[in-house]
Parts: sequence; structure tokens; C-alpha cells
Amino acid sequence: MWPTRVLDSDIADDPEVKRNFAVNAVVTEEVSSATHKLITHFSRWKRLKSAVGWILKLKEILLALSKKRKELITANTSGDGRHLADADLEMQKLKARFGEQRLSVDDLHEAETSIVRFSQWERFHNEIVALASGKSKVKRESTIYKLDPIYDRALLRVGGWLNKSPMHEDTKHLLILTKDQYISTLILRHIHDQLSHGGRNLI
Repeated sequence: MWPTRVLDSDIADDPEVKRNFAVNAVVTEEVSSATHKLITHFSRWKRLKSAVGWILKLKEILLALSKKRKELITANTSGDGRHLADADLEMQKLKARFGEQRLSVDDLHEAETSIVRFSQWERFHNEIVALASGKSKVKRESTIYKLDPIYDRALLRVGGWLNKSPMHEDTKHLLILTKDQYISTLILRHIHDQLSHGGRNLI
């Protein structure tokens, strides 16, 4: 969830608007804080990705079940109890099938993307807002100005002269994170383990 933007000053004096904005701000901060706590709870990149993957899959399952239930109830034109019972039975079958779900490679990739997107928003929200609104450059005061960042597929990436290179997009436009962010530590630790505890230069 993206943080709520500050209201214009000409309507901020309205007492009704103030109350609504305060509630939105609290909810947004609570969601952001909860997500941050979830990320920092894990000490391993792989475990964090799995946890987020299951959360996203559960969300997908619940939405699918809700949609299917509405379809079954809507199809019940007669309104008698028998059709509703049939709908409940069908829902039970669907729930049992969903209980056999496993995380796929795509699920883990989506989880990884979601974690990076959240972490980028925490640190570079001003740059993201600027680039997402159509600006071609971030402000010179930005810590990532020299990286000539671009906003691609809702992710902040390194821009620059490699744009015309035949390399894969994910290779020539690397994702941007700062070295002091928690997930950067998790990712480096993960790579370190994969390389059999290779030295700093190798990593």
C-alpha cells in the first residue's frame, strides 16, 4: 500500500477533511510498520521470501474463493436452501483443493519483487513519486542521482548508457537498494552462503 499523500493546503482547514486524513495516515503507517516488522523478523532471505510468498498466495486464494462463492450464489436463481447447500458443498471442495497448494518459482519471484518494491518505497519514495509522475530525472540532491534511475514495472532500477545494450533488461538495469537496508544484508548473506562463504571480492 502506498502512503497517503498530503492534502492541499486550501482544503486542509476543513475539519471534516482533517479527520478523514488523520485516519488514513494512521492506517497507512500501521500497515507500513507491520510490513517492516515482518521483513525484519527473518534472519534469512529464503525464509522471508517463503513467508511473503505464502501471504500473497493466501490473499490470492481468499479472493478466488470469495469470487467463486459470489458466482455460485448468483447462479442460485430459485433462492431455495438446496441450491445454497450445493454452493456450500462446492466451496468445501475448493477449500480442500487449495489446501494442497505449494509455492512455485513464480510465487517466490513475486514475493521477492514485493519485498524489494516495499523496501525501495521506504527509502526512495520521493524519487519513485517523481519518476512515476513522468519526470525523466530525479533531483540532483538525491543520493541515487548519479545512477540515472528509471522506474520500470513499478521498480526503481539503474539507468544509464546500457539502455541500448542487447543484454537482458534485468541485467542492464539492476534494482536499486542501499547497503544499509536490512534486506540488502539478507541478500548478501544469502549469496555468501551460496558461494560457500567466499570472500568479499567474490561476492
